[in-house]
Amino acid sequence: MSMAIRRCTLRSALPVLAFVSALALSGCSGGADAESQGPPTASPSRTPDTSEPTPATSSAPARNIKAPEMPEAAKQNTKAGLEAFARHFVALVDYGYRTGDTAPIEQASKADCSTCRTWSNSIRSIYEDGWAVGSEVTTVTAETKFEDFVDGSRSLTLMAHQSDFTVVTRKGSTRHKAANTPSMELLAKYENGSWIVLDLGRPR
Repeated sequence: MSMAIRRCTLRSALPVLAFVSALALSGCSGGADAESQGPPTASPSRTPDTSEPTPATSSAPARNIKAPEMPEAAKQNTKAGLEAFARHFVALVDYGYRTGDTAPIEQASKADCSTCRTWSNSIRSIYEDGWAVGSEVTTVTAETKFEDFVDGSRSLTLMAHQSDFTVVTRKGSTRHKAANTPSMELLAKYENGSWIVLDLGRPR
């Protein structure tokens, strides 16, 4: 099967991806987030470290969360390198949901990767009017046979899990998002000393 046909097949599967459909902002509004707040610190003389990473709560978005750095293993043009890169890419999606920063996702993928852009757009739509609380995106499996296609790209089977989370708007309303664990086929290519995502879609 030609690469052109493969990429078309991947894109045609996008609407059925649970991971993408779960990102839609429609849903029922609920009451205030039930996340409890800890008691104030007992030492009034202590000055809070404003540079310390702080996760999102129902009253404020996350602060000072650093973008994941590319591990050395993910820079190698090997089977293990591609698998490490796929796990790193999932970590970038996780970072995006935590912070609203989608630049790392876009830098690690081609502009015509429609699923990648769907993730970026969904994240941005959340942070235009609020933030996400409790989202955690992790890699379940990332496996490849490391077969080289005609154009030099390679395929990897990726399963990622996103925990249930809450979207909090600046007006105080909340929307609950259910957890999901989709399986996807990731196409990537090694260019100029690093991997880049070409496309994502439903496995064959």
